[in-house]
Amino acid sequence: MPALSALRYDLIDIAAGVRFFARLPGLLTLQIDPAEPLERLRDRFRNREANFLERVRDVAYALPDSPYALLFAWAGYEYNDVVSLVEKEGLEDALQALYHPGIYLSFEELRGTVPVQRGSLTLQVGLDQLVNPRIARGLLIQRGARNRVTGIRLDKEAFRRVRPPLRGL
Repeated sequence: MPALSALRYDLIDIAAGVRFFARLPGLLTLQIDPAEPLERLRDRFRNREANFLERVRDVAYALPDSPYALLFAWAGYEYNDVVSLVEKEGLEDALQALYHPGIYLSFEELRGTVPVQRGSLTLQVGLDQLVNPRIARGLLIQRGARNRVTGIRLDKEAFRRVRPPLRGL
């Protein structure tokens, strides 16, 4: 069985490599105005409360089997409760208020190396539960360690959002 498991991870790596090289020309020819990333950051900062609520809706409440949905439900938060909390307290204080009852994932929980334990709630988190459906069709970058595959998905828009301006280097 260990040889079969190793073969599976080799095939996953090969498939990821093929997907990467197939999409590489589109990423390399992507033209970005140097002012664009800074303006996107300013826009995100101006709209951080709305962006947070949109993300919560998309990755928790729209996906009832996601770990976040289960944590919100376990703590007794409906989506309207989160909206009210952000409107009343502001984003930073709302995040603190959500942290206290356990609506978060630690680094180890995100990686799936330890189960999520919150009182009587126990969850095992998998990568497939953490994929944002808004970018799910992009390129999956995977890394394996100790027979665990973790990764992130990148599409052209995600690449455009994280690429720093090249001027002034």
